Amino acid sequence: MSVKIIQDFIPINHYHRDGVKLRVFKGVTIHTTANYAKGADAKAHRNLAFNMCIKGNLWEKKYIGYHYFVDDTIAYQVTPSDERVWCCTDGANGIGNNETVSIEMCVHQGCDLSKAMDNVAYVTAYELVQHGVQSVVDGVADKVNGNVFQHNTWYPVKNCPDYIRNKGLWNEFIGLVKKHFNSLSKTQTQYYKINVEFNDGKWSSTQKGAFPYSDYGLAEAIKFYNDGGFGEEYKIFAPDGIIVYPKYQNDNSEKLEQEIHNLKDDIEVYQGKCKEYQGTIKEYENIIGQIVELTNRIGGGIVGK
Repeated sequence: MSVKIIQDFIPINHYHRDGVKLRVFKGVTIHTTANYAKGADAKAHRNLAFNMCIKGNLWEKKYIGYHYFVDDTIAYQVTPSDERVWCCTDGANGIGNNETVSIEMCVHQGCDLSKAMDNVAYVTAYELVQHGVQSVVDGVADKVNGNVFQHNTWYPVKNCPDYIRNKGLWNEFIGLVKKHFNSLSKTQTQYYKINVEFNDGKWSSTQKGAFPYSDYGLAEAIKFYNDGGFGEEYKIFAPDGIIVYPKYQNDNSEKLEQEIHNLKDDIEVYQGKCKEYQGTIKEYENIIGQIVELTNRIGGGIVGK
């Protein structure tokens, strides 16, 4: 089972999203929000991430950021996966902050925590597959070669992800990641994606959403596209990079428009030439007519003798 991923990026901000790219992609770091209050779901935390960027907010000038918030029904991505965020508490040069994608699991009252954990595992696998990782390696068991880590890995005094750690569920979680990874790897990029461009098999970081490659997924993608009010530069792409919505648009539209304009100019030139030729042809026709008439007269005279 997959979970719907909504990409809704916060604006560039010195404290919460500075736009600096990851040094490399080492893997994914798992967190929990530790917010057990009712209503503290993924959307609420998405709103928090945006509100932190507002001037005068309590968190305005604190270095903190996020990539994903995931609950039992949906996932919100608020920072592109190729950018660093201040989420792992290991400093400006830390591996967690600078080389991993951070995923926050929501644990609010009323949340189906087993489903939320499975959804986090799916998003984790999705990120690993998207970054071309060959296999899932437990970063707690092997910090050097691992690609799935705990916040605790980078900041040992932090009991995070608390729900998974307190319940002793880490091995089960790694198993879920492997299950989703194996499934996703078979269909690696089988998603409809809302994006600006698709070059050499790589998606732009401007992506707005990813939906399962199915009739239902396409319907959901189109609805999200129409409701989102995205600019004309955004389109819905099939896994092979072909634009499926809006139809009859592609990345070469400007080039095609210029070619059409040039053809129109050529047509106008040719039409002008044709008018000139038509006048000349008419003159030739008149001359030929006169020659024919004169020939007939001469011929008639010869026959008469």
